[in-house]
Amino acid sequence: MGVDQRDPPLLRKRRRLGRAGNVVTETAFVLPMLLVFSLAVLEIAFILAEFHQATEAARRGARAALVGDPIIDLTGLGTGEATCALSGDSVTCTGATLAAAGSLTAILDEMRAIYPPLSGANIQVTYKGTGIAAVASGTVATPLVTVRLVNLRHDFFALGLIPGSPPGFTFPPFATTRLAPSQAVG
Repeated sequence: MGVDQRDPPLLRKRRRLGRAGNVVTETAFVLPMLLVFSLAVLEIAFILAEFHQATEAARRGARAALVGDPIIDLTGLGTGEATCALSGDSVTCTGATLAAAGSLTAILDEMRAIYPPLSGANIQVTYKGTGIAAVASGTVATPLVTVRLVNLRHDFFALGLIPGSPPGFTFPPFATTRLAPSQAVG
């Protein structure tokens, strides 16, 4: 007849004894990597959520800039360009005369409703003349309004645990441009 193919009980016991520590050792190597990978995936999800919030805040800021009073006096704009920003508590505009400083603060408040970490140093509002003018009763200004978010940063909480990784991520500038409704000036 044939030979019994099963291992004798003594050999089976030796195999089990030789492998008893393998699971603990493998877990000690794999578990930290799995935890760091899971935290990295979570970190990337937070970055994508912040990216979406910043994009939406720029869109809402452009809408608020169109609906509210213009920050600058549009009479001398023509085909030029004017940029306004908040520095501290004051509004500075280059390329045009400041008309309504409160409008920029209102735009910032609208944007903070979507993305609370924003500060005045993070937004710029640009008015660019389109050259659309000349109506029999006076001049019409129809500027392009751009709201730009700059210098936004996400500081890592999980990826910073990886040795050699950077402390954070700087987002690219976010900008939304819309054509303002025509306004009689002059």
